[in-house]
Amino acid sequence: MKRSVLTLFSGENDVLSHVLRLALTEKGIAFDVEYISDNPTPSTPSNRFAAANATLKKKKATIVDRDLKIDDITIALEYLDDKFPHPPLLPTGPEKRAKTRIVTKLLEKRIFPHLDKLNSHDGELVYSAVEEITTFIVQISGIIDERNLMIFDEEFSVLDCLLGPVLYKLFRSSVDLRSFKIPTKVANYYRRLHNREQFLKSLQLAPSRGFMYEKGK
Repeated sequence: MKRSVLTLFSGENDVLSHVLRLALTEKGIAFDVEYISDNPTPSTPSNRFAAANATLKKKKATIVDRDLKIDDITIALEYLDDKFPHPPLLPTGPEKRAKTRIVTKLLEKRIFPHLDKLNSHDGELVYSAVEEITTFIVQISGIIDERNLMIFDEEFSVLDCLLGPVLYKLFRSSVDLRSFKIPTKVANYYRRLHNREQFLKSLQLAPSRGFMYEKGK
């Protein structure tokens, strides 16, 4: 494992926090995890994150590396790739790198606004979030090539980091996904990703059953 003083401030069931856990485990980076409760109470003890920067107010999916604090998921992923270049998350070729960034921007616009709703106790809110997310995934399913293990080729990339936790959350939601007509190749891609050792490890790092890998399933 690569040594680092890096700390991840993670939500218990937060998809973007899972994205960062997955990126860190894929790169083999040693890191500390401090969890932010989904239901904080006044008695919840303060942690190092609050001391580091009170203005961030314990924001989930935040990386703290010495004096640097990054709470933007895209910047955090690029920072990890720059500081720990092997194995790379961003493609080396300019065309694939540009395509990756284009898809990432689309994910930020079309999926990210709905992620927090997936943890809602309101069934209608969860359903609407699932509907928005699955509709977009169906629209971009053409980027998934059944001949390759990952999205663009055999190598794990930042897009796999982003889509994997989203699909994990969808397939374990309370909503029946059959009516959304998710292409078979998307489900197969998710299974390939889910079976990766690093993906399972990123799940086992989570403290809550909402993101905990269920052994034997």
